[in-house]
Amino acid sequence: LNPYWLWWMVVLISGLSFIGYLFTQLLGEKRGTLITAIAGGFASSTAVTLTMARFAKKNSHSVIYASGMLLACSIMFPRVLIEVFVVNRELLTLLWPPILLMFAGLLTVIALMYRQNKRKPPSKAGEITISNPLQLTTAIQFGILLAVILLLAEAMKDWFGDAGIYSLAIVSGLMDVDAITLSLSRSAQGELSGQVAAMGIILACASNTLLKGVMFASVAGIKLHYRYAVYMILSVIPGLLYGFWQF
Repeated sequence: LNPYWLWWMVVLISGLSFIGYLFTQLLGEKRGTLITAIAGGFASSTAVTLTMARFAKKNSHSVIYASGMLLACSIMFPRVLIEVFVVNRELLTLLWPPILLMFAGLLTVIALMYRQNKRKPPSKAGEITISNPLQLTTAIQFGILLAVILLLAEAMKDWFGDAGIYSLAIVSGLMDVDAITLSLSRSAQGELSGQVAAMGIILACASNTLLKGVMFASVAGIKLHYRYAVYMILSVIPGLLYGFWQF
């Protein structure tokens, strides 16, 4: 573990999140649901997902809120590319095609939803609640999580080989994509294969996307909104298939 590198990664993630947090606070309700959701996605797509799910539960016209959730979740993919670019640019060559495929998949779902829906959506969704990512407690918690995943990545590689890395990526992705992305990007500079690292990041992104879909459907009402979880699963399949085929 390199404390200097760990803290710089904390600064990187906190900085990216704060940009989204700042724009969310500045935009407020004035710019409408979708623009605010995009800004909020840089800060915390989980917070935006939960907020949009609560709005969808209270409003019969849920397409706008589902679209806001999808847009916020889609921000994860360019964010991952930024993180990999900062840590390990060589890995970016392997990773950008499947990540862009998943990103395009979510955007395609949003476009199809809007095309099929003819009703005029509400222009506002209320305030999106996101905590300040520059709080010291939040930064320390992420630093600890990153350190733990770095150690687990080395351990799983030694104990179980590539399968251990993939298992860790799937589980870690359910909690936080940033930590596993940074960890595998770092490990790929050493003994870990770049292809294994790239596939691990793809799996983490896929598991996180699935979790957000299930989370939205569960909070908003599973009977009426389960299809959005299905859409999100379908949207990441092209990226997964590319990874399985290429790596």
